[in-house]
Amino acid sequence: MNKLEELYDQYCTLANKRNIDGNSKEALEAVRQNGYALAHISNPSEQVCLEAVKQNGHTLAYINNPSEQVCLEAVKQDGYALKYVPSHMFDSMISSLPDSLKLLSSSKKIRELAEKNNKECI
Repeated sequence: MNKLEELYDQYCTLANKRNIDGNSKEALEAVRQNGYALAHISNPSEQVCLEAVKQNGHTLAYINNPSEQVCLEAVKQDGYALKYVPSHMFDSMISSLPDSLKLLSSSKKIRELAEKNNKECI
């Protein structure tokens, strides 16, 4: 199987996993295989959210009201996931980050994106 066929198979698998219960083993396994499966899971549990952001920090964008722990894991996986951190926990979370990621948090562009994303979610 070539790479294109493999990607297509992964896409089909995700497309067929719509509305998975967020507390099921199936949901957990789906996000372990591909963090973006989170977009197809209704009411994901904290554990499912954590697994998803560990796979790809940007999946934080698919989580309504993420916990600080989920946000922290997302940013550790990909610093640019900061733009999806809810504004009310943005500053308090920065102090928990490794020094290398604190530089990203001072970026005016990242802060603007975070504020924009939070306004669109409200």
